Amino acid sequence: MEDLPLDVAILEIPGWRVASLTHQTSQMSGSFDHAIRDTFDQVKAWVHKHSGLADVAPVIGIATVQDGKMQSYECCVPVSEDVRVSANEPAGLTVKTLPGGKYAVLRIEKRPEVIGRTIQRLFTEYVPAANLQIDSSRPTYEIYRETTME
Repeated sequence: MEDLPLDVAILEIPGWRVASLTHQTSQMSGSFDHAIRDTFDQVKAWVHKHSGLADVAPVIGIATVQDGKMQSYECCVPVSEDVRVSANEPAGLTVKTLPGGKYAVLRIEKRPEVIGRTIQRLFTEYVPAANLQIDSSRPTYEIYRETTME
């Protein structure tokens, strides 16, 4: 399959207030897709119960990778300022604000066969060619919309 040109824009991204639940992958092998999707579903169900916004908002993923291996994947869904977590909520579920700032935003179709390769090309081709510096103090976001991701 031939690589398509990268669709990248440098944008100022606002911070997001989100409900978040982290899926630990460090002890797992193989594909994490199903387990991560289940974790997103748990967060979306909680957000829907508390605010009704889960069906219209994008979802945000944050992978933690060490030595080329995914250690965890944080599944986030935007919530309004009035949403709070009580003591009897799912274990590990938090509400917090993700940092904003200037980001290189890569837009791609949500097709599994191109996602990994295209993200790899962002870091190996685009970032060096554009003389960008990765800010390790802020997370790298995967923003999933209906048919695209950023």
